[in-house]
Amino acid sequence: MKRTWLRGGVALGAAVAMLLTSACSDDGDGSDRTEAQFWHIQTGEGELPPVFTQIVEDFNAANPDVRIVEEPITNDDFKSTLATQMQAGDPPDIFHTWGGGVLEQYVNAGLVKDLTDEMPEVIAQIDPAILAPYTINGRVYGLPFDTGMIGIWYNRELFEQAGLDPDNPPTTWEDFLDAVQTLKEAGITPIAQAGQAPWTLHYWFSYLSLRIMGVDGYRQARDNKSFQEPGFLQAAQEFKRLIDMEPFQDGYLTMAYGGEGSGPAVMGSGQAAMELMGQWGQTVQEDSSGQVLGDEVIGWFPFPAVEGGAGSITDIYGGGNGHAIAADAPDFVVDFLEYFMTEGYPQILQVNPGIPVFSDMEIPEEEQNLRTIAEAVSNATEVQLYFDQDLPVTVGNQVNAACAAIADGSMTPEEAVQSMHDTFQAEPDFSVND
Repeated sequence: MKRTWLRGGVALGAAVAMLLTSACSDDGDGSDRTEAQFWHIQTGEGELPPVFTQIVEDFNAANPDVRIVEEPITNDDFKSTLATQMQAGDPPDIFHTWGGGVLEQYVNAGLVKDLTDEMPEVIAQIDPAILAPYTINGRVYGLPFDTGMIGIWYNRELFEQAGLDPDNPPTTWEDFLDAVQTLKEAGITPIAQAGQAPWTLHYWFSYLSLRIMGVDGYRQARDNKSFQEPGFLQAAQEFKRLIDMEPFQDGYLTMAYGGEGSGPAVMGSGQAAMELMGQWGQTVQEDSSGQVLGDEVIGWFPFPAVEGGAGSITDIYGGGNGHAIAADAPDFVVDFLEYFMTEGYPQILQVNPGIPVFSDMEIPEEEQNLRTIAEAVSNATEVQLYFDQDLPVTVGNQVNAACAAIADGSMTPEEAVQSMHDTFQAEPDFSVND
């Protein structure tokens, strides 16, 4: 599916050729460093990985004295692999980041380059709200190439088959559970889930926590390094309540996120009615299934409100994808990131629709789902970054693991929440700049 993206104002890439000098830097031992590692999470058979490769190849071709070396790592393995590298004090030169508390830990350890004065013209054209997860103490340490929120993708035709109104999807948690039951009774798998990827499971627990406690309630608990507030346990119990309804496709616990035979492939092939996923969800569904159902079939709605909860349906949970640079990376890596954001970014949007990070870009009119998501982001009353990125690495990993344990029955909700709390309590002092 090819898309045309519109820009107004002055093109950022106009002076890129002037920036791409054949730079090298000295590593301190008298030798010139001509290669730089680029760790990213674009793997698999979709359209995006070749675009990343092309951007790297184009930059390398224009700069024969230096070389960016791609090292794609699967999303499921990336966080732990990066954490190991960071703990060794040897970060890759440029690497994927979601920002938040994880990035802050690496910044505080002196491992990440301050980009504020490196490319001010690029930074000035990015919405400050989109930059917020990458901004620490007023300084910018990463640049986003994607932004948005988690919500529920749904198949309008399957809703109609089950007798549900596709123009009025559920707005409350109880109505959502009723819809799940209605779909089951109609012989339709209610929800596609990639259970092998725990981060996809944590969305249920996290959103329920925010709907029950409110964003402020969550942040107060986070700042207290605590998961003992009752809202977390209630969220875990509601997640277990959903699981007990058996809403997911058969074998979901062994299914990966992305690719043939994955959770998104189930949704993309019309074998399930819903999927809880980010703004990228429809693209991955299409790439994984090899089918294009289109916006006339696939719709989107925000995660429902929980009756009596402190959160609102207009509070959103999500974030985006970005890149950061190691503090000791050679100078040409900054040039590469600027090239990526100016010349490369429009190429990315052609195959990977998303809410543009630059204020002078417009979403094409035919991208109705994306426009709906962008409107929800624009009207958000609160915005909360993913728990597994907002929290320290070990805590975020435990949230994911505990949600997977609830799903497979190896932990009760009580045990799962207690494991999150115990992990957080074992962390050193921690802070997040909201």
